[in-house]
Amino acid sequence: MNIDEFLDSSKSIEKIGKYTMLKIKYNDNIDFLYKPSYGEFEYGNELHFIGFFEKITKKLYGSEFDLHSKYDEDMYSNYYEGPIEEVAKNIKDGANIYLNRYIEENKLQLMNVGKNVFDKYIVDECNYDNIKNNIVNDYIHDEKESEIYFSINSKCYENDIKTLIIKYIQNPIETTQKIFDGYINNKEKIESIYFNNKYNEVSVKERLGVLLLKQQLRNTLLQELKDNPNNEYKKKHDIIQSIKDLDAQMVTITLKHNSELVDFKYPKRILESLDFYESHIPNLKVRAKVEGLFKDTWGREQDNLFIKEVAKIEYKKKIIYEDKELLDLKENEYDIDI
Repeated sequence: MNIDEFLDSSKSIEKIGKYTMLKIKYNDNIDFLYKPSYGEFEYGNELHFIGFFEKITKKLYGSEFDLHSKYDEDMYSNYYEGPIEEVAKNIKDGANIYLNRYIEENKLQLMNVGKNVFDKYIVDECNYDNIKNNIVNDYIHDEKESEIYFSINSKCYENDIKTLIIKYIQNPIETTQKIFDGYINNKEKIESIYFNNKYNEVSVKERLGVLLLKQQLRNTLLQELKDNPNNEYKKKHDIIQSIKDLDAQMVTITLKHNSELVDFKYPKRILESLDFYESHIPNLKVRAKVEGLFKDTWGREQDNLFIKEVAKIEYKKKIIYEDKELLDLKENEYDIDI
């Protein structure tokens, strides 16, 4: 007997392939499937749940290895639909669709609910610095403003996941709607947000409001940077954008330090990460020159100093970035020929 014949039969236990399989009725439409945890039943009575079979539609869900093995003909099932984990993911994805639709329609209300918690969150210097640092990074690298995709906390229902999976198989729309309703209307403090050096319990709507206010702050600060042509990160932004789509391994950088000019080859991938260390300069003579020029800057955010003193970037003798203001300060310029 193979797995499909066993599922269609009235038998409750059968030897199939390498396994003894047990079928236990859950209701008129669902059978649970188990196998011994170790070997055969005579070695112990502990059972391992491997899936379930929906009798009306003849759909089998569970472990692919146990129920749909490509290496055991008796275990290969034409009824097999997929692993239980995939069904669980579909449940969460479906509930999240309802959640994100609700948030889009109730943004202002949620932000009002979350404002008191957000005020406590944002006054925390560490939290504000994290937001600012992320905004600066997005600005420098010209990252697109991504919308938050909100997700239901699966801890709220994972203890009952087996029952939910069975309900979802039979009625997916009603089940996902019920999970969403239970989550969004829960008035207990089942979520948490970190501030004041600890995790603080908050309600679902408070947490959603805080996330929306964080997104609003991020977009506001990012737009302020974009609108200010003299912001302190503009040079980093312009350098990154100048090499962003460049298909190159090395570029030529010209630095200007104390009125002296020095140019050298530098790895483009390291420049993209805004790492400036003379150890990445392949020409030893030029590396020594740069070390000499910057010997008085150790411990003073050397990479940021290098950024400020980048006068020009070239690739194949074509200028792709130029700081004209820096280049116009012509005092005893000194050029190194490499």
